[in-house]
Amino acid sequence: MVPVKTCISCGATMRHLEDYPFADVTKDYCIHCARRDGSLKTYDEALERVATVLCRQRGVNRDTARQLAVALMAELPAWKPR
Repeated sequence: MVPVKTCISCGATMRHLEDYPFADVTKDYCIHCARRDGSLKTYDEALERVATVLCRQRGVNRDTARQLAVALMAELPAWKPR
């Protein structure tokens, strides 16, 4: 059974084995937030991806999507200010 987790980087729900980098369910971030070597992408890399997804899903322009992404990611464990 695959554990259901929320990605600490982008907030995506990880429900399936293929949602995890290298099918490694010990990772707390999704395949989209992982680099080819399995490490976590940088904030800027993740921000660009989240903004792109928000543009597509919400039909907003790039600047608005980027502002939404910054606000969303500020609440996620990987990027929450310490």
